[in-house]
Amino acid sequence: MDRLRQEEKVASVTRGNAQLEETVCNLQQELTGKQETLQTLQ
Repeated sequence: MDRLRQEEKVASVTRGNAQLEETVCNLQQELTGKQETLQTLQ
């Protein structure tokens, strides 16, 4: 029983990490776009 609960926790953390990685990736793309816009304006 405990092992199952632990595996569920691990799966939950893994999903959370994947979501965070996706968020970071999206933010990096957004920043890159803004940097390009700034360079164009300068």
